[in-house]
Amino acid sequence: MKKAVQIVIKYVKVETIKEKKKLVLSFEGTEKKLALNSTNARQLEEAHGSDCKKWVKATITLAAVPTTFNGEQVKGLRIL
Repeated sequence: MKKAVQIVIKYVKVETIKEKKKLVLSFEGTEKKLALNSTNARQLEEAHGSDCKKWVKATITLAAVPTTFNGEQVKGLRIL
């Protein structure tokens, strides 16, 4: 992702990923999904409240930003 994009949340559901339960967002207009890490989940909670059912139809901004993963500098997808 070269720049920030705005996208609308289609639905939120809990999925098991690597034996851990995670909130997963689906978006309008694309088949792509986003499994929320703690940073992105916290950002959504701050912006739209702790009831994830109320996140549906919310417009969010996604951007690739520098972050550290396993001690290495990488680009991570963040909700702004």
